[in-house]
Amino acid sequence: MGTISVPSQVEILGYTAPAEFHPLRLAIERSRFMLELPDNWDDEGSPGYREDVWHRAVALLLDTSLSYWRKNREAPPFPRLGKGPLGSIDLHWRTASRELLLNVPAATDSPLSFFGDGLDNKAFQLEGTKPISDGETWLLEWLTR
Repeated sequence: MGTISVPSQVEILGYTAPAEFHPLRLAIERSRFMLELPDNWDDEGSPGYREDVWHRAVALLLDTSLSYWRKNREAPPFPRLGKGPLGSIDLHWRTASRELLLNVPAATDSPLSFFGDGLDNKAFQLEGTKPISDGETWLLEWLTR
């Protein structure tokens, strides 16, 4: 019998990540369907999703997740990438005790918006906006506490 070689790294859109990021790679690949949606895809006038917005959301997700990996030596929870309002991209995490929604706006000069909920304790809610910056892990740290 031969041995099966398990890669120690995975490539995700030009990023090299630990093999534990394979589920994130799959989620990112599955989310590309949004880019094929035309304007008015929902019959309510919503714009289609632009590739530059999708790339910005994916880059933010990868930078943040890799920074979390380097800091904690473990993979963070990975979100679902989904359709947000007005051509924005939603990153949605849910753990056993917390939920986090991060919205990456279509406009490059608009800040991210976020909402976090401690599912078992409403005292752990957070909400706000912030400029987009790579590699910050504080929202993932909040999610995993």
